[in-house]
Amino acid sequence: MHLVHPMTTTFLSAPTWRREPYRLLFPLGALLGVAGVLPWLLFGLGASLRYDPVFHALALVQGFLASYVLGFLFTFVPRRTATRAPAAWQMGLALLLPVALTGAAWMGQLALSQALWVLLLLMLVGFVGARALRPQKQVPGGFAWLPVSLVMGLVGSLLTAAPAELLPMGHLMGQGLLTQGMLTGLVLGVGTLLLPVLLYARPPANPGDHLLGVTGLLHLGAALLFIASFWLEAARSTQLGYALRAAVCAGLLVGPMGLWRAPTERGLHRRFVWLSAWLLPVGYALVALFPAHRVAGEHVVFIGGLALITLSISTHVVLAHGGYGGLLRASPWHVAGCGALSLSALLLRGLVSLDPAHFRGWLAGAAACFLGALALWAALVVPRLRSAPPRAEAG
Repeated sequence: MHLVHPMTTTFLSAPTWRREPYRLLFPLGALLGVAGVLPWLLFGLGASLRYDPVFHALALVQGFLASYVLGFLFTFVPRRTATRAPAAWQMGLALLLPVALTGAAWMGQLALSQALWVLLLLMLVGFVGARALRPQKQVPGGFAWLPVSLVMGLVGSLLTAAPAELLPMGHLMGQGLLTQGMLTGLVLGVGTLLLPVLLYARPPANPGDHLLGVTGLLHLGAALLFIASFWLEAARSTQLGYALRAAVCAGLLVGPMGLWRAPTERGLHRRFVWLSAWLLPVGYALVALFPAHRVAGEHVVFIGGLALITLSISTHVVLAHGGYGGLLRASPWHVAGCGALSLSALLLRGLVSLDPAHFRGWLAGAAACFLGALALWAALVVPRLRSAPPRAEAG
């Protein structure tokens, strides 16, 4: 089963760093993940007095996760739409802006960091839109989520920048759109295209599935319902907003993706992809059921859902594009360790909220586990970004 169309001459003539941008952007994302989590470890151990949850959130969403998103979309979208690779200037912005905005956030220059984030998203919206909306291309309906999700991140950033005392509802809605909406929406959109193939080796779409057809309208309707959950949370009820979010996620997992059954393809990373996809609606449902423990439930989404699925799918991208078919069907200890440490980080981060008396200890433990997961991911992936596979790992 294939997720790509025949490549154009323009695409094939582009240099490797533009045809396979994940080779640069995935490692950058891991480094920014370290930058976002290391201060938590130092604070938890008493080696630093700086406790900055705003920097932590921005570094992980707009630095760590955004770099992986850029690497994936820059690699996947041109192949799926048979269009040109990202331009050199787009790659330059993708490599520079996440670093710059993370640095600005660390220095307390939040307005500057968000201006850089808006610039990054505008570039990415243009990149995706120019390829997804070409009328001569058969683009699946799930692509509707991609521009909508990026607009969620853009609008969320603008609303979050507004003074909370002037626009309290808008500020709250913006925080949700920025930290949850954009990334969850991208997972749902890409998931309808990628996960059926990755987990079950079945085609993701039927011949009538088209962005401008009925399927595209259904996906657009689901995306608008997902956006409405943030308004519902801010204007009416936190519990109802999160319940609607969980329902939209679960509906897409069961329906278009068919994730109601366990993966049939071999490869441990596929199990973690499946598990992390389900932890998205589970995390949202936990907040709906136990609003007093909102932060713990949200970290089920962030760590168990978004971070784990990012590390697992990026592993698949690197191994698949590098010709490591043997490893794709295996269970490398790096993958097992990365998944186990990610889930341990999730558990310990939950205890930060549930057992505040031992706040620093649980925080240090969660940070150490997550940094360990990143280290194991890098140990498996980074050496295989450049080298050809040995016989035992190919196939």
